[in-house]
Amino acid sequence: MKRNWIVLSLCICCTAFAFGCSQKETPETTDTPQVEQEAVSEETTNAPTAQQAVPQVEKLYQDAHAIYEQIMLTGLECSYDDVIDMNGYTYCRVTDARFPDMPSFQSYLEQYFTKDFIAEDILSENDTRFVEGKGGGLYVLDANRGANIFYAGAVLQEPVVESENAISLTVQGYYTKDTPYDGTIFDTAPEDSSAYEIVDYTFRIVPEGDQWKFDSFALLN
Repeated sequence: MKRNWIVLSLCICCTAFAFGCSQKETPETTDTPQVEQEAVSEETTNAPTAQQAVPQVEKLYQDAHAIYEQIMLTGLECSYDDVIDMNGYTYCRVTDARFPDMPSFQSYLEQYFTKDFIAEDILSENDTRFVEGKGGGLYVLDANRGANIFYAGAVLQEPVVESENAISLTVQGYYTKDTPYDGTIFDTAPEDSSAYEIVDYTFRIVPEGDQWKFDSFALLN
């Protein structure tokens, strides 16, 4: 009987020892922190779809061209009785009722051009055309360039939807080859197209806010 009790005790001890070892060999599990991926938020836009915007492209081009031509070529109305000297240049105050100050000018441009294009082209830091002067008024440098004397006209091509976020517009510029053009500027292809040098200008239009705007632009004349 005593022998049986000793054997039973040994079995119990071995079982306990084996259980203890198995507990030690089991690796501890720790919760690995998950790395949260930063969500990339795209700029939201309430603009019409590209297909919906296509019918408005011609009007958009005409309006954009009108103000861009004023800025780059014909000049804005200004008063030579109200001038300031800045950065070694003399500026006169813009009297166009649409632009009583710099913010109103910026807002007007943003109807037709993206903010990036305005900042890099029309109102770039290195450009001296416009400054904000007395009372926040808009002042312009009276130094407009001359027109291309060979320019005869421009013909818009059909807009092309490149993607849901881009439309391209090609405008063909017509230029006389040898002598300055002295006729009426046209906007439809002439019958004698071979008499002109034709240059393609392609501009990009993108959605910004609730509108489609030009992200690139240039004068043909």
